[in-house]
Amino acid sequence: MMEVIALRIRQFLCNYLPGIAKFWYSFHKGSCNNCGDCCKTIDWTCEHLVDNICKIHKTKPLDCKVTPLPLDLMFNKKFINCGIHYKRNNGKTK
Repeated sequence: MMEVIALRIRQFLCNYLPGIAKFWYSFHKGSCNNCGDCCKTIDWTCEHLVDNICKIHKTKPLDCKVTPLPLDLMFNKKFINCGIHYKRNNGKTK
């Protein structure tokens, strides 16, 4: 249930408060390891994902660009192997 809430919050931020979504994502560390998990959400798999490669990478929408946000990483177990992480206040990551 919490993974659905995290997904919907990210979608809301991207659609209605894009500046906040970009600001939040600006604190990410690491890099994409091309696992494709961010393109396979709770209720669909992106049609542009072919063999774990995004076919619209250069023009992908904001929701794709800022995935995963910290809430995604905290509440959605499928991001466990994601190469992107965020530093916490205590210096530990993800």
